[in-house]
Amino acid sequence: MSTYLEDLAAAKRARLVRDTVMNTPGVRQVLAATALQVQGYLAGPTAAPLTVVTQCAGGRHRAATTAMALRAVVAGDVEQAAAYGLADAAEEFADRDLVVDLVHRDLDKDVVDR
Repeated sequence: MSTYLEDLAAAKRARLVRDTVMNTPGVRQVLAATALQVQGYLAGPTAAPLTVVTQCAGGRHRAATTAMALRAVVAGDVEQAAAYGLADAAEEFADRDLVVDLVHRDLDKDVVDR
């Protein structure tokens, strides 16, 4: 398969995973609430870096997707957050110029066998 077709297939799979995860009942509300929690912690009293962790059983679909969505929101990336249905939440952060580092801890680990 050509690299173009491989990339196209990977992009389709990524969209399918994103859409499936983000259409889970309540997931957008949980992420919006987590973003509000981040705002609260950033209000003080400490200036220390803030770490937010998302996790699921395998760490490859739900955790990865929700982490990418939350990163888009907290970074104020309204366009990227819109792909997750969270543009309104991202607008709250748009002028904050926060630096958001995203680390996918489990993507390179073996699949959990259940």
